[in-house]
Amino acid sequence: MCFMGVFDRIRKKRIEGMIGYLGLEDFWISLSFEQSESMKRYAKSGLGGDSCDSPIEGKISYTSARPLPYLGSFIGWAVSDHDYDLADKIIEHCDKIYEKATPVDKHFYLMGAADCYYKQRTFRDNALNLAEKYHMMDVKLFPQYKNLLVKDMGGILPRIPSFQQLVIMYEKAARYQEAIAICKLAMKYGLTDSTKRGYVGRLEKLQKKLEGFLKEK
Repeated sequence: MCFMGVFDRIRKKRIEGMIGYLGLEDFWISLSFEQSESMKRYAKSGLGGDSCDSPIEGKISYTSARPLPYLGSFIGWAVSDHDYDLADKIIEHCDKIYEKATPVDKHFYLMGAADCYYKQRTFRDNALNLAEKYHMMDVKLFPQYKNLLVKDMGGILPRIPSFQQLVIMYEKAARYQEAIAICKLAMKYGLTDSTKRGYVGRLEKLQKKLEGFLKEK
């Protein structure tokens, strides 16, 4: 154990680049060789700069990048590769550094994590539960990042997918009361979704389904 601790400290000191600058050495040394090679490939494909960049090489004196959005941005690449073990490892470490992030950075990370698990819903037993967890975290966080997000988006409040996705998931699971609660919350916040009638239309449909469901019981 002592030897491994010394070895890990030596490895950490050798890590530079974005990973070293952002303090993500513990994440990097937790990766298998194959996973670290995938991370390097993702970085060269568009994360962290031009095609010569390596996430663990080179001295960096300044960057506007922040730990959570930088590391979280690799989730989508891992999912595209169907490398869900790597995606899990990224999310696990992102969860550890989550509390130190800004509300807006948390929002975008939560969307990426939820999407990762939702895409696994047909073959992973706990995928929907995990997707629900991250979507719900985003919904609860919304009051903290709303005004900041509007400012970042030039005065426009974009569609917030977590509300719509939770409604869809709850409706499919016949959890109509929970779906209705999310609809009402979205309406309270003045949010829109991807449908013509928005949450008003969804709410009407859900209330009818709930009535029918209760009559059958």
